[in-house]
Amino acid sequence: MNGIGSFTSSISQMKSKKWVLKISVTAAVFCVFCFAGSQAVSRVEAADFTGKKISMIIPFKEGGGSSVHARFFVPLLEKQLPGNPTILIRNMDGGGSVKGINYFASHAKPDGMMVAGTGTGTFFKYVLGDKSVKYNLPEFIPFLNSPFGVIAYARSETGVKGPEDIKKLQNTNLIYGGSGPMAGDLPTLLSFDLLNIKFKTVFGLRLRSVGEAQVYLRTVRYEARRENQRLREFLGFEPPENFKLVPVKIVSLQQNVYPIAAVINKGSDDSLKVNQSVVNRLGLIGRIKEVMPDFATVSLLTDPANAVSGRIAESRQIGIVRYSPDKGMYLDNLPADADVNPGDLIISSGLGGVYPSG
Repeated sequence: MNGIGSFTSSISQMKSKKWVLKISVTAAVFCVFCFAGSQAVSRVEAADFTGKKISMIIPFKEGGGSSVHARFFVPLLEKQLPGNPTILIRNMDGGGSVKGINYFASHAKPDGMMVAGTGTGTFFKYVLGDKSVKYNLPEFIPFLNSPFGVIAYARSETGVKGPEDIKKLQNTNLIYGGSGPMAGDLPTLLSFDLLNIKFKTVFGLRLRSVGEAQVYLRTVRYEARRENQRLREFLGFEPPENFKLVPVKIVSLQQNVYPIAAVINKGSDDSLKVNQSVVNRLGLIGRIKEVMPDFATVSLLTDPANAVSGRIAESRQIGIVRYSPDKGMYLDNLPADADVNPGDLIISSGLGGVYPSG
């Protein structure tokens, strides 16, 4: 799935007297959520997911249309599935969805505990025999489908004023520019072919309009500045004594009104264990709650169920660090006569044995 937005196109005349169809695709809402294995449907119908967590593989980057699409359906699925399980989204970008779907095919069991969202590339790369495909698509069992939609606009000089004038395009020589047959272009091309519209196809276009290119460049530059700033800050970050840092990346967040858990891109294969502390350059942010071979779930301090013993660095008074949407992070359970001043530094006390001192 390429995004959520609109599909626009225009037709203009070149000096060669050929008509050129300029396509700018910013939306291709075409996603199917699947179980693995031929027995998945009957097992899920009889299953009880109470207290369980289901992994949802989204084979595209965070923040894209596929992630938005998945996050729209997750609360509905959690409500409808027996036992009301928690569904954790895991983004796995690469190869136009192939990397994530290959992972799904090799790791998912027919028990409903891992599902995946597919995109246009998932289907077309399989059908066209892409060598990177390691999955057998007919083995997947779809349970939720969103259709592919295309809207094409024609300039007024073509004489096209509505669908009834589509035959006027059948006698023109069109040039179609798109990304590639394995991207979202194939359904459009098939639609034109069914309408008997003749065209020449030119693939390889990645940015399909000046406006899209400008937005893309601004986004890249902004992200580059942010990344440079983060790297500068990390250069001065010193780990606590006797601790080894394992750098990780947050691949998805679980939240209600605010984030309460995060999925990170490393797990037991990188020696991560349950209850290990997770920090950033500003300090403690949570602890590892669950570990899989190549990813883990972090319970954040913003989860009301996750509290930590804290100490005021100046006065050594001990309390409990908690979070609420109204107060934010605050220190609770302090004595009435505690020596507390604005700006005091709060550090973890080390009591309880889960979070290290300091």
